[in-house]
Amino acid sequence: MTSAIKKAEKSYVVFVLAKEGEKTNQWVVLSIHDTVLGHVAWFGRWRQYTFSPQPNTTYSWGCLMEIANFLQGKNQEHRKLGFSA
Repeated sequence: MTSAIKKAEKSYVVFVLAKEGEKTNQWVVLSIHDTVLGHVAWFGRWRQYTFSPQPNTTYSWGCLMEIANFLQGKNQEHRKLGFSA
């Protein structure tokens, strides 16, 4: 069994910048069919960006990987800008 995680081949998730702040931003997460899936925002207690899903939403492995990769990238960018992580 391989431990490598494959990247989703097709994108089903769209991240739309909803609010740009001095230190942090917020995004609305949409399906490719324009359904709101949730939002990404800075969660101060955990000192990182997190995803908050809409109630009664279901996600495939590929969608979760896309969201996780987006979060990882935004958290890395935040640290590189010199903000506390």
